[in-house]
Amino acid sequence: MTRRVVASTSPRHGFKFDKVPTIKGSMYGGGDVYPNGCMATSVDVDYGAVLDSVYEMADAIHTSNGGTTAQAIEQVLRDEGWRILPTHKQMLINRLEQE
Repeated sequence: MTRRVVASTSPRHGFKFDKVPTIKGSMYGGGDVYPNGCMATSVDVDYGAVLDSVYEMADAIHTSNGGTTAQAIEQVLRDEGWRILPTHKQMLINRLEQE
């Protein structure tokens, strides 16, 4: 599930996004819940920081351990317990492979 946000860019690497991932909340507690510890008031800032962090950690893992960039990103997401959208994952893979 996704929710549209104001078009934003990540603070350090300038990744552009206009959607963030959500998970279904409780039936009585309200609709969507933002993963990654994002606050509803600053979800675009928090999600941008998550994208930057995933990029930096995946770059370090890929550079030091080898393997594919997709494996490095999956390892970061699994280790940190974060979720990103598949389109953003592909954006990170493309950027890592260009360097």
